[in-house]
Amino acid sequence: HVYGDTEAAYQHLVRDRGVPPDRIIAYGRSVGAGAAVDLASRRPLAGLIVESGFVTAFRVMTRLPLLPFDKFRNIDKIGQVRCPVLVMHGEADEIVPLWHGQRLFQAAPSPKRLLAVAGAHHNDFMWVAGERYAGALREFEALLRGR
Repeated sequence: HVYGDTEAAYQHLVRDRGVPPDRIIAYGRSVGAGAAVDLASRRPLAGLIVESGFVTAFRVMTRLPLLPFDKFRNIDKIGQVRCPVLVMHGEADEIVPLWHGQRLFQAAPSPKRLLAVAGAHHNDFMWVAGERYAGALREFEALLRGR
């Protein structure tokens, strides 16, 4: 169970390794965004980074909320996050269209940042974004250090 694994990793860092929660950043890419958003909605963290994340798993296939057991309901959880959020998404993402990232960004609490990159697809975002990717991470780190 992905949520249980994420919780176990968090507890290991905090309890066993003595890492303060305000030094932990959850990062989730694509399906991994579900675990990262879930953790950030339940636990204190320094920050949350969502790359190519989706609103819900089934909404990747359709905009309509057809199934009540929809997995990874990121859109329902991201509003409960209490740390800064960085959402990154490719404008040419053919697997998880850009509107997913835009909706997650809109629903996230402030402070938040959005990096949408023209020409970036689902599996080449970091390479297409290049220095903009590194710059967004540096700016996010500066935001976290300034809190």
